[in-house]
Amino acid sequence: MTRTTQVLGTLLLTVLTARSAIAQVPTPPAAKPATLTKPAAGAPAGPFTVASPNGSLAVTVDTVGQVRWAVALGGRQILRPSRIGMVLDGGRQLGQAPRVLGSSVRSEDRILTPVVRIKRAEIRDRYNERRIDFAGDYA
Repeated sequence: MTRTTQVLGTLLLTVLTARSAIAQVPTPPAAKPATLTKPAAGAPAGPFTVASPNGSLAVTVDTVGQVRWAVALGGRQILRPSRIGMVLDGGRQLGQAPRVLGSSVRSEDRILTPVVRIKRAEIRDRYNERRIDFAGDYA
């Protein structure tokens, strides 16, 4: 695994967000609140998946043994399951032997109005997000 892949993976572990393309649209409905789901005691945690609003892009995170992530576009795998983790100063390793405490899912669909109009008067901000909280105080 290259250092670039490791850094990119670490950033995606923090917040897995699939965003759709920016487009001008009518005012959308209110955002759905985040929901917290806890894995059953003794059950394997995951895999956890989040997809783009149109479903074409999907990110899957598996937490059995170590944290791994994969990406599919249009149902075709474009990134095979790859390890993701971080070694902190002092040797602490995030992503090794993970224990999932919970997971939350959030969707947003809103219109942003830029202070300075460059290309559009309104920008659609539409995405789905999944946060996975781990024992050891990281997500």
